[in-house]
Amino acid sequence: MKIAILNLPWNLASAVHGMQDILTIANLQAGETLFTLTLISDLDNAEPCPDTLLLIPPGRADHFPEYQNTALLDFAQRWHQQGGMIGACCASVFVLAAAGILDGLSYTTHWQLGDRIRQEFPALGRAQLHQVWVDEDKVLTAAGLYAFQDLLLHLIARFAGVDVARQVADFCLLDFSGRQQSYYQRFLPSFTHGDELVLKAQRYLTEQLTHSPSVTELAQYCGTSERNLSRRFTKVLAMSPSQYQLALKMDKAKTRLPHASVDQVAFELGYQDTSNFSKAFKRIVGVAPGDFRTRLTME
Repeated sequence: MKIAILNLPWNLASAVHGMQDILTIANLQAGETLFTLTLISDLDNAEPCPDTLLLIPPGRADHFPEYQNTALLDFAQRWHQQGGMIGACCASVFVLAAAGILDGLSYTTHWQLGDRIRQEFPALGRAQLHQVWVDEDKVLTAAGLYAFQDLLLHLIARFAGVDVARQVADFCLLDFSGRQQSYYQRFLPSFTHGDELVLKAQRYLTEQLTHSPSVTELAQYCGTSERNLSRRFTKVLAMSPSQYQLALKMDKAKTRLPHASVDQVAFELGYQDTSNFSKAFKRIVGVAPGDFRTRLTME
């Protein structure tokens, strides 16, 4: 398997070298050269290779990827059009989106970037932000800055076998259990949008989290109509008051589950039936509350 790793000034250096290290360790663990590696540091003198996987490491924390860079987008497009595999991590997924490579495909990126990438690139397929990596055969995406480790373990398993991938994970002390981004996601709504009516509704929903006020009650509290409240709320926050309320509840549940039983958390959040809470939690978070609690209490 031939792998080329992009190594431009804005790429996170630890990710560039970390990718090299993990794949080199895979070769050592296997006792043979399973992966041949090259670095691409000069786009002007590089040509797409259909039989090679191109990996775009995440960008540095102080530098959002230059996904409007014409040379970079042209290079990525040509690589994809000529049949080469291509993968990106974290904010570098925006490169694939801007190049049209992700149109109609499922993908993931860092959970804090989910709304932004959907708004800027509506032609994308389904976002799977609970996942650490998504494999669409010739297009691969990974979530956070260091999710390249999870992506590479998957690639090793795909091209060299699960046994080799497990050996690499054990040797490097990496998690090969299929972790999800769900355990790290937080609901961080905006309070700087400047709409006082929406801010008033947001504060009330937070204060009345257990009570779960209806939209009618919320509109009465805010002194406006249900229609006006719903319209302005959705325009400002890209979700309805009911969706916002549910997101608040599930975020609170995530902070409570390491310290309380599923039944207790459900009761604290105003659910009379634990099964209804569990269904809502799994739909929003992506894992069952019991599994979420077990993982966190084990850690």
